[in-house]
Amino acid sequence: HFVNNIDFHSGGAFNVAKNISDSTNKDVVLLCMLGDDENGNIVKDMARSYNIEIKPVISKHRPTIEKNRICTDGIIQCRFDREIKGIEKEEEDLLIKELGNICSEGDIIVVSDYCKNVVSPRVAKKVMQMSAAMGTKVIVDSKNNDISLFKGCHVIKPNKMEANVLC
Repeated sequence: HFVNNIDFHSGGAFNVAKNISDSTNKDVVLLCMLGDDENGNIVKDMARSYNIEIKPVISKHRPTIEKNRICTDGIIQCRFDREIKGIEKEEEDLLIKELGNICSEGDIIVVSDYCKNVVSPRVAKKVMQMSAAMGTKVIVDSKNNDISLFKGCHVIKPNKMEANVLC
């Protein structure tokens, strides 16, 4: 059998940014980490096509996360992912610096953290410190079980599994 088509779709944090952009009249800035690779370029192009301003921190140590699914008749037969979890200190520094640049312009910070270790404890702490200093509300969509990282946030939106852990 032959591959009939390859589709590219956004994931996690990008979907959150897209949903906010689609449902509000507000400007959306997506701060994210991408690899220096073709998939990173695809993500940047997708952001532009959805009118989302993207501020990528380009990692020298990890590729852009790639999730592949092999489907037949619309049913996922196999899934394989390419990702490296963890964040280097220099990448944390770049994220925090860029966060400081865009934080002063926004009304709300949405932290979308799917446990890829980009939102490290240090990054989470800086988000909360900067938002408190600037009076910016923080909404957290996280799969991290340590919600104390986001103490003082305006809203936490757990999924059912995370809510069961919290309650």
